[in-house]
Amino acid sequence: MDRPYSTRKVIPRAQQGQRGVVMIMVTIGMVAILAVAGLALDSGHLFLTKTRLQNAVDSAALTAAKVLKSSDSMVDATAAARATFEENLSAPGNDLIADAYDDGNGDLVLTVQYSATLNPFTPSATPPYVRVIADSVSLDTWLARVVGVDQTEAVASAVSGPVAVTGICDLVPMLACGCEPGTPGCCDGGSDAGCAPDSYYGYTVPDASTDLVMDDVTSVKISAGNNDDIGPGNFHLLRLGDNQGGNYIRDALAGATTGLCADYDPVSGEETVDSEPGNKVGPALDGLNARFDGGTFGSGQDQEYVPPDYVIQEALEDVSDELVLGDDGSVQTEDGATTPDLFDYNDYLGAVDGSCGNGETCNLSGEPFRRMMVLPIGHCSGLSNGTSSPISVQGYGCFMLLQRGSQGNNGADFFGQFVGSASARGCDVAGGIDPGASPSLPTQIVLFRDPDSGDS
Repeated sequence: MDRPYSTRKVIPRAQQGQRGVVMIMVTIGMVAILAVAGLALDSGHLFLTKTRLQNAVDSAALTAAKVLKSSDSMVDATAAARATFEENLSAPGNDLIADAYDDGNGDLVLTVQYSATLNPFTPSATPPYVRVIADSVSLDTWLARVVGVDQTEAVASAVSGPVAVTGICDLVPMLACGCEPGTPGCCDGGSDAGCAPDSYYGYTVPDASTDLVMDDVTSVKISAGNNDDIGPGNFHLLRLGDNQGGNYIRDALAGATTGLCADYDPVSGEETVDSEPGNKVGPALDGLNARFDGGTFGSGQDQEYVPPDYVIQEALEDVSDELVLGDDGSVQTEDGATTPDLFDYNDYLGAVDGSCGNGETCNLSGEPFRRMMVLPIGHCSGLSNGTSSPISVQGYGCFMLLQRGSQGNNGADFFGQFVGSASARGCDVAGGIDPGASPSLPTQIVLFRDPDSGDS
């Protein structure tokens, strides 16, 4: 007898036992999906909070370092850091951080530390580096709870302090070679034992209140022959930035090109300038003499007129005489006078202030202090011959040209004086510094990565 046909599917016993396994796998998959979603959501919340907290401590550290630099008071700097941090907490979106801080009474602790060194940062009572630490903001998680993570923490730290300006700018592309650093008598105008206060890397920087004498006149030789101090083929001219060539040298020395800077290495703290090889005596003369007489430089739409100086009186009042460089390298007068009355920086100021009323040679359509310029002083020995070589900058001087240059068989000599008064007018106008007061470079306040924390 035939049995009735049945469409019911018969599931083998082995497969019936797998129904529970599928349910377990689905459950595990859902947990994994929730964990991934929770990681993304809670990590995003943590990252956003961390960014806002970092911005607050960055601002606090910068403010503290600036106040410390201007006031030299760690008490004022700490108060400024806290005030800036609290001000940032009032910004939209910072409610969670503000609640954790609770005006300094909450779980979030703000710490301000000082160190004399950047790396290692050693907390002490000695500035100039400031570290601000915010530790910490606790965050309740959302979906990450499914994997047992109930809370995360946002921590931030920031270090701020001074750094030498990345290249002093508005330089002229001409170099004065300094003495060998570290050798006896190579003084930097600072606290060198046994050094005269007016000595600056082999040059004399007389006080502005004293009259200039021949021994204090500085010469910079742009030679067509070999230079023992800087190497054959290099002529005390500099390649600043991407600029090179005779036209650039002429325009920059005239003052038509501004913003020319030294290169600064933030790791070593060293400033360097590159030498400009090749004989460019003619363009150099045209450029520097334009500081006396003015002229138009550049081409096309980039043409720029540079005015003459207001006072164009040269160093020697006897117009038939001039300063020259003797065979022994000393500065002399052409007629052999040993103690001439030099028209120096003090006389120049008197002519500017007195509207050129004492018989000085002036150009009433000119501008004062055109003869002042920022001159790098470099360590020249050991340079490669006839190549663009990096030169370590020892310091910068505010340099005043004393007379026009003229071309001879061996190039050209330029004569001037370094001005050493902190109140020297013309130096500030040119962006220079006082070479007689300190060898240190101007600084600016910047942020650094905290060497002891990956949170900065």
